[in-house]
Amino acid sequence: MPRGKFYEDYMGIRKMAQRITREREEAFRALPEREKARLRPRILPEPVKAAVARGEKRLFEVLRDEKDWGAGRLVTRILWQTRYPEPCYWRLTKVIPDELAEERDFGDAWGVRTWRGICENTERKITKANRTHGWWVVPTEKEEEFCRVPEDSTHAEERKAPYEVPVPPLLRAMMLAEQQKQGADLVEPMMPIRISKAPANRASQVSWAEYQDWLKEKENAK
Repeated sequence: MPRGKFYEDYMGIRKMAQRITREREEAFRALPEREKARLRPRILPEPVKAAVARGEKRLFEVLRDEKDWGAGRLVTRILWQTRYPEPCYWRLTKVIPDELAEERDFGDAWGVRTWRGICENTERKITKANRTHGWWVVPTEKEEEFCRVPEDSTHAEERKAPYEVPVPPLLRAMMLAEQQKQGADLVEPMMPIRISKAPANRASQVSWAEYQDWLKEKENAK
């Protein structure tokens, strides 16, 4: 059966569509990784979908409507306000929006964090600002009230942690038996511990004896 003009037109259009698809795929592969990530369709995790449904926004979605992208302003998250009685926020010091973002909702921001009423006094980058939801800008006239620490807050109290702690009883018996078997002087087995050096961790490390004395002082003070 002879093929008519319709078939020829159809095949020509099909080949043109295939050529355009190939060209678009080649152009996409040549793009930088950052631009590829922006153009790919985003599959949101369930918690993020729920936050979007509630109207919660990412950091740059609230900063894009502020003067100078909110530099110098206080920003916080709804989650922090519902979880801690003390104020938690960032004082923005530098904001660089992503000029390639079509809706101006991505970028990098730096600031000084105050966590549970204690200022860290160091500027650092706000991590996960483009992924976490529930951000909002504290109104300027409400900043003083917002930053006030509750009088009954105990978060700022002194905290200590020991350098080492006694090993469990069974392990202690085994280690003492081993020392005795080797004829060495018996030394109380202790297990060293390490604590986080993050700015949010304010505990200072002391010896086990000092730690026990500190606990007794706290108990007597009650």
